Amino acid sequence: MAEEVYIPKFGQTVEEVTIVEWLVEDGSSVKVGDELLRVETDKAIFSVEANRSGYLHKGPYQPGDVLPVLSVVATIGEQDEQFLVPQSVLQTNLEPQSIEVKSETVHAVEQTKDEQKKIFISPRARRLLRQKNVPLDNVVPTGGGGKRIIEQDVIAALKQMPKLTPLARRIAEAEGVELDSLDSGERWVTKEDIIQIRDKKRDGTAVPQESTEGEPFERVPIQGIRKVIFEHMAESVHSTARVTLTTEADATELVALRNRLKERYSDNWGFSPTYLDLIGKIVVSALRKYPYMNARLERDVLEIYHTVNLGIAVDTNRGLIVPVVKNAEKLSLRRFGETMRQLASAAREGNISPDHLRDGTFTITNLGKYEIDVFTPVINTPEIAILGLGRIVDRVVPYKGQIVIRPMMILSLVFDHRLADGAPAAKFLQEIKHLIEDPTLWLVESLGE
Repeated sequence: MAEEVYIPKFGQTVEEVTIVEWLVEDGSSVKVGDELLRVETDKAIFSVEANRSGYLHKGPYQPGDVLPVLSVVATIGEQDEQFLVPQSVLQTNLEPQSIEVKSETVHAVEQTKDEQKKIFISPRARRLLRQKNVPLDNVVPTGGGGKRIIEQDVIAALKQMPKLTPLARRIAEAEGVELDSLDSGERWVTKEDIIQIRDKKRDGTAVPQESTEGEPFERVPIQGIRKVIFEHMAESVHSTARVTLTTEADATELVALRNRLKERYSDNWGFSPTYLDLIGKIVVSALRKYPYMNARLERDVLEIYHTVNLGIAVDTNRGLIVPVVKNAEKLSLRRFGETMRQLASAAREGNISPDHLRDGTFTITNLGKYEIDVFTPVINTPEIAILGLGRIVDRVVPYKGQIVIRPMMILSLVFDHRLADGAPAAKFLQEIKHLIEDPTLWLVESLGE
């Protein structure tokens, strides 16, 4: 009997994946553990492996297709077998809440002129319908002899729907552009496309055709991780009342401390402590003193955390990713640095677990290595604040009545003014400044193993 190959759950927060590529041809012989295909979540790329030996029979899924987790994408069996579209998603003991029990089946009622027709919908299919806003009329039921909509039916309907970016969809709905009339083909419908359709409709002329070759620009679909960043940053900017506070810190003592730590601990630790390591622990200390900045907004409720889950923005070739160092207040400087390097490496390689990208309570982003002095970062919602680090650079400054050259750095704190007032936020930023200028205030507890 053939064994079904399904998309596993890559962490608690992952609900769907995008197929990146198939690594094995249809009908090929495979062994247990062979990589069959690669899929992309909102933050990383993972491989799906063979769960038995035999011959692979691929489902009708191509690179770029978006599927819910637990979807069956292939079967492995005898050479003369073939893939049969499953009537339900593979059920597992690990996911008892997703089992489609007949007694739990719900139904929707569709009114017609001649009769009242009941359409039964499985719980998973109903959830996907709501998540993707799929019109019920677009779905053809195949379960229960054509009387029941299952998850695969919704997936099939999704493939037939035009591919709109979230912003394009919102504009289309606001402007009354009929989505069913759009034919996107293989490319994504963008905001510009919707605006052109709206304008042409107003002028009474035809809908513009596909762009021709030889255009003096390149069309780059906003998808994958860039799509996630696109949506998340737009949501942050439009849903927060952002205020930026900046201050300049004298980093003389911090520079001296880092040099001493490098000389003393680099060989033993296996890495040289960086300024980001030190400032990361400084921020943790400041958050412990001013916990009102160590918070998240969840459904109109401000949650102030007693533990610090510190996000560190990491630049990768797939976009900006923010791994989270959990319970950072419990880590020594060495353990903090090790953890941060492991997470950053996994993020750059594209194999970081989604669970390491969630539940952050505060984020640091550093552009100092790019010779940036000051900038205004975007809050990583649902967190309420973010700290931007500029470069450490020698400046001519007054010091104890004299004009001297000292290493200075600019700190930028962006916070949501709906959830934190200016004075408390300023106290928090001032604490970070003081700890940078006198790092011995936190050093003793941070060096513990």
